[in-house]
Amino acid sequence: MMRVEKVEIEDFTEFDIYVEPEEEELDEGSPLDSAVPLTKEELASLTRSALSRKKNLDSSSPIELAKIEAKARDVAFNIAEWVYLAADSGEWKYVYDMNKLGQDYLDPTIQELRKHLSGVHIRSCNSSRNRWIEVSWRTSNEA
Repeated sequence: MMRVEKVEIEDFTEFDIYVEPEEEELDEGSPLDSAVPLTKEELASLTRSALSRKKNLDSSSPIELAKIEAKARDVAFNIAEWVYLAADSGEWKYVYDMNKLGQDYLDPTIQELRKHLSGVHIRSCNSSRNRWIEVSWRTSNEA
């Protein structure tokens, strides 16, 4: 037979509820514990390699830069067309996935977009795994 203790309900408040954490939750720790620790030298070498990549891009031949700018103009024109179509269909923003293009194309594409779409908010992400451009034209007082 099961023994049940009689507990007065008036003795408890909503703050008295206790849930025992599972074993997995106890061992997890903070997210920084599982991150790879980086020393000052490792961070410095990472920064130097990023700067050298940027320098290589800056020192590219004029023909290479012209090709990048031409492709960026085409992509910016394509994004502008999709922005107009999105606005025509009642949307307030458009996101273009830049993962198919190299990192070299992101900044020139944004510069071209700013020429064609003045007064809109352009946001971008340029990480190794995720690259996109978001164009938003909603004002703060729009419903």
